Amino acid sequence: MAGSNRHDNTAAREVAALAWAGRQAEVVAAADTALAAAGTGATERFELLELRAESLVALGDLARADADAEALKALARRERNVAMTARAQHCAALVQMRGGDAAAALKTARRAVAAARRSGDRRVEARALTRLAEAQFRLHTLVRSKQAMTTARRAVDLAEALGDKVLQGRALWCLQAACNDLGRGAEADRAGAQSLVLARATGDLFGQATALNSLTFNESDVAAGLRLLKRALSLFRAAGFVERQAMVTSNLAGQYVELGLYRQAKRLEAAAIALERQTGARHGLAGSLWKLAQLEATLGHADAARALAVEAAAQTAALGGTQYRGWPDWIAAHLATQAGRPAWRRHATSSAQPAR
Repeated sequence: MAGSNRHDNTAAREVAALAWAGRQAEVVAAADTALAAAGTGATERFELLELRAESLVALGDLARADADAEALKALARRERNVAMTARAQHCAALVQMRGGDAAAALKTARRAVAAARRSGDRRVEARALTRLAEAQFRLHTLVRSKQAMTTARRAVDLAEALGDKVLQGRALWCLQAACNDLGRGAEADRAGAQSLVLARATGDLFGQATALNSLTFNESDVAAGLRLLKRALSLFRAAGFVERQAMVTSNLAGQYVELGLYRQAKRLEAAAIALERQTGARHGLAGSLWKLAQLEATLGHADAARALAVEAAAQTAALGGTQYRGWPDWIAAHLATQAGRPAWRRHATSSAQPAR
């Protein structure tokens, strides 16, 4: 996690400060320079690779981030360092999640937790538990969401015991997400509010943005939801997370659907898709394609809707899982009733689960 105080080496500390300030491209450049320098020790090399991988994920360069994750694993093996192994697996799980491979991310996150426990490093364990909770809730099944809630609570308790408020806030966000999946809206909102308080207190831009985005899930006031999402988008920009900006942009589109402003929603969804293609966010891309297909159908653009649905179906099949299984029926219903536009159609368009 960029910005934590685990870095003891000068170059790594300087690069971590850049990451915390949201200067992700500068992180990559500075890490490139430091890693190319002679005499970089194994510990500092590991930390620089870890920071660079996280920034590459933020920028959407998943191929390079994956290469850094593999380099971290190799360095951990060479050093025979179990804590490094846990951190390398933690990084790899992040890359897999952002690339849309939730099942692989779950397996990798489990390995991270197991290695962290063997290491005896409680901070590394708390970080691994937080990543595991995210991997679990992103599978969107009842069993996994229940597991995510339990895992997130353990991460929250451990981070609190360690006094790591940044990590505690991010673990609370995972708890919020799991509770939302389980229909426990009030508990989710409490966790989200606590996460936001901690993120603001610590200056965690990324944490603030994730909390604000998720607090819109149970918000019935569309105007309030728009304000929260616009603030989240601004914070993700400040934090330098391009791939997360796509997610919030798609959620903004959903708010405009609620207002019946379909053309504005279409422009935003198209912008989200462009960012998702740029950053390799396959899971987000599948969802955005389905939502744009529904919007095109609502606007009476049957050919465009069908073309988008074909691409969305292909993306969904490649991802596996069941999250988007109801969408083809919704598209078919829209196309079958374009002229009349019955009242249920708008509900179907806006009923998609917000992106996280």
